[in-house]
Amino acid sequence: GASGGDPNRPALGAVMDPTRYSASTILLLHGLLFSVAFGLLEGTITATLSLAHALVKQDFASYSSAMLYASFSLCTLLAPAVVTRFGAKRTMVGSMFAYTLYVASYIAPTLPTLLVGGLVGGVAGGLLWVAQGVYMTRLAVAYAAAATKARPPSPSISSSPSPHPIPAQALPKASPSPSGPCILAQ
Repeated sequence: GASGGDPNRPALGAVMDPTRYSASTILLLHGLLFSVAFGLLEGTITATLSLAHALVKQDFASYSSAMLYASFSLCTLLAPAVVTRFGAKRTMVGSMFAYTLYVASYIAPTLPTLLVGGLVGGVAGGLLWVAQGVYMTRLAVAYAAAATKARPPSPSISSSPSPHPIPAQALPKASPSPSGPCILAQ
């Protein structure tokens, strides 16, 4: 890694080391890191949409935005099958890369590049939003399970049943990973 340690350990290995931190802490860090990365990406897309009408011909920007929103809407119908096939994490990585192609289409803003960029960006957005919902749900369920295991039950809470229990069937399935607490490797 970058710190001069084990070259096979990723740079974030020290932060995510399961021998140094609890599973719930590692999962919390995963959630925070993902939230920052996702927020920066979405900020870039929002800025691109906001600046498009000021920087390129008005009708070109409108057509690109229409293509973006139309392909986004249609793609959300197919996104669950894609996320099921490739997994949430792989779908997010591919979608984040494809989103950069949408932003890059404004480097040479001709109508064809903006339409293709809008199409690619819309597909990427439709896939990304569905995949991040699956990923964050799995992360939240895994964090709740790890945080519950990490501390003993409180006598005042454990002696009275929850007024609103969540049936186990309502929770998404998360499979354990042999490499530690990161069960979201899909």
